[in-house]
Amino acid sequence: EIPARSKNHKSVSAYLHSGGTTADPKAIMLSDYNFNAIAYQGLQMLGYSLFGPAQFGKSMITVLPLFHGFGLCIGMHTCLINGIKVYLLPRFSAKAIADLFKKNRANYLCGVPTLYEALLKSDHMQNVDLSCLEAAFCGGDSLTPELKSRFDSFLSERGSKSKLREGYGLTETVTVCSVMPKQHQDKNGIGLPLANIKMKIIDSDTRQTLPAGQVGEICVSGPSTMKGYLNDPEATARAVVMHDDGLDWVETGDIGYQDKEGFFHFKGRLKRTLKVSGVPVFPKEIEELISGLEQVRYVAAIGIPHAYKMTVVKVFIVPHEEADLKQLEKDIIQLCESSLMVHAIPQEIEFRESLPQTLIGKIDVKLLEAEEEKLRAQAE
Repeated sequence: EIPARSKNHKSVSAYLHSGGTTADPKAIMLSDYNFNAIAYQGLQMLGYSLFGPAQFGKSMITVLPLFHGFGLCIGMHTCLINGIKVYLLPRFSAKAIADLFKKNRANYLCGVPTLYEALLKSDHMQNVDLSCLEAAFCGGDSLTPELKSRFDSFLSERGSKSKLREGYGLTETVTVCSVMPKQHQDKNGIGLPLANIKMKIIDSDTRQTLPAGQVGEICVSGPSTMKGYLNDPEATARAVVMHDDGLDWVETGDIGYQDKEGFFHFKGRLKRTLKVSGVPVFPKEIEELISGLEQVRYVAAIGIPHAYKMTVVKVFIVPHEEADLKQLEKDIIQLCESSLMVHAIPQEIEFRESLPQTLIGKIDVKLLEAEEEKLRAQAE
């Protein structure tokens, strides 16, 4: 039973569900204070002074569901609290987005990678003047360097000085924790923490902070940290942990590293890390590599059972319509054999017309794994 609404700004005001792409979704309890902690830093994300004036006259196109933190907090609340008009699109339409740029000269755009991929392919967007676009943000799923490069060129060719900027966040902290700053928008990676957010990389076993360049678990601390999971204090205690510094840290279950310049990089979900003959393999690295091939639209990598290696890699590919599948399969194998360690080379490749997606546009890896498990059980 959901308790009655309280007026205390730190009491629960929203229940949002986690994505559920690698585990069962949970109801996350968030407060007005959590939301406003992000919204007050909205101008910093847009490239303005943190305590600068409201941006009246500016506008944002939001094609994100409002039942998710990215859409609700960044796509709407952060904009409104900073005087920015919001154009809410209930469903994706490249024509509607093109019309908003043509007629309303929208200044900001936020979306998931599949949105930007779709805009690149849309005839409606090909001749649109984008000189009005000051910032484009990508979150909700991993942005590949290849997609960023193509979309950056797309923007430049249409008059925009902005580049696609990746952010990182999770519903346990409402939404965004870090974003690539405007002055570094050429870089790949998930950027720097927001002003009131702390991030670090730890060894998951010892909880010791790791030095620059070493891969470990991403941890986040700050005023946007959730109140907890609804009716699940044990899961809350596992997710939000007080470290030796006395601060409460969200142990995200995400793997990444911080480079020598201080920028953070995301490598994948801890739960998605595969063990092939006992060697850790990161599906995201495989996906990023293969997505760089011109004939590949979408790719997802999962682990499948193997008689003596225990697990091997299988990739699902959505090719472009004109692709020669036999040649593309050869190209994928050749690329992986020349670029990946032997344990990460896919042992199976399956071509599909589409891949399942969650409600917020992420590739639903959990469903792919379930489908694969069902097929193999039927074959036995």
